[in-house]
Amino acid sequence: MADSTPAGRFRLCPADEVPEGGGRGFVFGRMPEEVRVFVIRWQGRLLAYENACPHAGVSLDWTPDRFFDRTGELLICALHGARFRPDDGLCVAGPCRGLRLTALDIELDDEGVVHALDPGRPSP
Repeated sequence: MADSTPAGRFRLCPADEVPEGGGRGFVFGRMPEEVRVFVIRWQGRLLAYENACPHAGVSLDWTPDRFFDRTGELLICALHGARFRPDDGLCVAGPCRGLRLTALDIELDDEGVVHALDPGRPSP
């Protein structure tokens, strides 16, 4: 479980811990208010999403921190195999085709740590 900052931002991890074509998942809080997020590095960019499939609400990772399909080109939902473009979260195959993952705003602090805006709070 990771920590949330008082300003409603989640401290995820140092940016250099997210490899190209890889990701890291995080859980904040406890049920029923639990928030699951993940950060990936795709084509050099860091991106973060709420870790919830728009079809069933389940976490995407099929094993801890594994979000990409075997090709390494698409994100995949472990439950029904829905596939999402990593750059914008659009579902391109599966039961939620046309829907999107919930993207999160992220920022790097002065120490290179990735923070995500709490998805339950409005953007500033």
